[in-house]
Order: sequence, then C-alpha cells, then structure tokens
Amino acid sequence: MKNFKEVIIVFDSGIGGLSYFKYIKSKIEGYQYIYVADNKNFPYGEKSSEYLLEAVLFLIEKLKKIYNIIALVLACNTISVSVYNKLNFVFPVVYTLPDVSSISDLALKKVLLIATNTTLESKFVKDQVSMHDDLIVKAAGELVNFVEYGERCRKDALRCLEALKFEVVNTGREIVFLGCTHYLHLKAMIEDFLKIPVYENRELVVQDLIRSMNFFEYKENHHKNDIDFVDEFYLTRNENLTFYQNFCKKYNLHFKGMIV
Repeated sequence: MKNFKEVIIVFDSGIGGLSYFKYIKSKIEGYQYIYVADNKNFPYGEKSSEYLLEAVLFLIEKLKKIYNIIALVLACNTISVSVYNKLNFVFPVVYTLPDVSSISDLALKKVLLIATNTTLESKFVKDQVSMHDDLIVKAAGELVNFVEYGERCRKDALRCLEALKFEVVNTGREIVFLGCTHYLHLKAMIEDFLKIPVYENRELVVQDLIRSMNFFEYKENHHKNDIDFVDEFYLTRNENLTFYQNFCKKYNLHFKGMIV
C-alpha cells in the first residue's frame, strides 16, 4: 500500500452533500474527509445513468492517485440510484438512496417523495412506488438550482413549492421525503411552505457507513484521535470560486481547487 493519507470521500454534484458531510463528521470523528463537488457535471438530474457511472469512476481513479480511500459516500440521490451496485472498489461505497419502503415510520403514511427527474425515473424509485401503499413522487429540480445558484432561481423555486403544496393539499400527503441531498439546505423553507414534516435519511447513511467500514474495529486499530485533520474540498470546474470558497469557510474545509 502506498503511503497516502487515509480518507473518507464525500461526493456530490455541488454543495447538496455538505449537509451530509457535516452530519457524518459529527458522528464519526477521527478521520480526514475529502469533499468533491463535481460542478462540471452539475446538475446530475439531467444526466444519464451511463454518463454518471463514467463520471464517478473517472474522478475516483484520480483521487486514488492522491489518497488511500477507506470509504466513499455518494451524497447524492441521483448518482446513488444511477450507479447502485455497479461500483466495484476495495473500499465500501455508501449510497443516499430514497429507500422509503424500508422505513417503518413511513410505512403507513401518505408520503410525497421529491427528487430529480433522473432519480424518479430510476428502477429503484419505481420499485419503491410499487412496494409502498401510498407514495406519490414529484420532480423538484428547481429547488436544486435554487440551492446552487441562489436568488436568480428563487421565482422558479417558489413556483415549484406552490405546485408541491397543491399536491399535498389535494392528495392528503402527511410527510415529505427529501430525495435529493440539496433539499436539506431548504428543509425549514419546505416544511414552512408545505405545512407538513420532512423526512431525511442522514442517520441511516451514518449507520450504513459504520457497518460497512466495521468502523469501531477499524478505529480501535488506528489510533487517530490525537491527530488534527484538515478536511479538504475539490471542484471539477474552475467556476463560481467565491461561491464555493464561502461554503468551505462555513463548513471548515480547506479549498484545494480543481482535481487535476
């Protein structure tokens, strides 16, 4: 094994996965994290499954030349459903899947799943619809753009929320499942607008990561608690640097620039 830093990679098309990064780091300390925002390919919701598989394979191969990756978290529902069970790495891969049917708290509820078009058109989500007694799915790509691009997309986001509110009222929805990691940045806004609670699965992802890494055994064998790690942030396109650098400051990440 080459003498590279051991890291956990958190991967998304933009800043959506930062909420997952923050939550995971708060639960699993003692490791260095590398956050990758694949802004060159943003938005993932408009890309094919084949394209996304090639994109993640290409970037992970680049990162393997720099780091010893001990786990990969695909902090994006779109790419998670697109490449699910298609990656063959020596390290574990954890997905943020919109796995509504396996969550007992949602089994008897009238659920509204919002996500990108690619996620909703996937076999994974179609299977969820068939397994759940009362699940309606709706695309909400405008909310992703609002998170990434800010005020210039606010009107589109509000129109999207109005359409979702119409669905909630007319079909008696009881809870919204956030099927895109970007939506967590708007959690309070979504709850306030739709007047029903939001469900998100960060804790399930953490538990999956712990299980897949055999985390406690691994941590016991690697005495790293005394090391002060600097978590790092990469882009794939030299664009909107100030925007991303501001998020790095907010989440205490060292901005590394582009993956080359």
